[in-house]
Amino acid sequence: TLSDKYKLSSEGTLEISNIQIEDSGRYTCVAQNIEGADTRVATIRVNGTLLDGTQALKIYVKQAESHSILVSWKVNSNVMTSNLKWSSATMKIDNPHITYTARVPVDVHEYNLTHLQPSTDYEVCLTVSNIHQQTQKSCVNVTTKNALFALDITDQETSTALAAVMGSMFAVISLASVSVYVAKR
Repeated sequence: TLSDKYKLSSEGTLEISNIQIEDSGRYTCVAQNIEGADTRVATIRVNGTLLDGTQALKIYVKQAESHSILVSWKVNSNVMTSNLKWSSATMKIDNPHITYTARVPVDVHEYNLTHLQPSTDYEVCLTVSNIHQQTQKSCVNVTTKNALFALDITDQETSTALAAVMGSMFAVISLASVSVYVAKR
């Protein structure tokens, strides 16, 4: 039964508040849909280990493009990943009217932030909570690349030369046509 101690989130995560060693044991998950039901049993062992004051989380920029940033993160190996409940990746933009927030499952360790502006500074922060409601936060500053133009300079030179040749040919053909027309009159 659900109570103040046990909460079930909309995505199916069971949250046990003020967990104690006595809460160790077997928990059964029942998933139901129109095709039927399925059950899984999980054994939970509570050992009382808390995160220490060291940084348990580090976020990195894997790739920065003009309209996107790919970030990844690592959780310190001294921290049991089973203690982590959910992580949320939050991107803060210098413009206070725009924010970007995404909830990311703990087993995901990279995220692609998209629809960004070129040549813009961003601060990307990742916050991870453990079962004891302790949080760890790691941030990184990154600037998106300049927007790429449709033509490189070498392509522009080629296009300019081609346009000049085509224009010259048009002028010669026009002049020849006018000359033939005048000669027939």
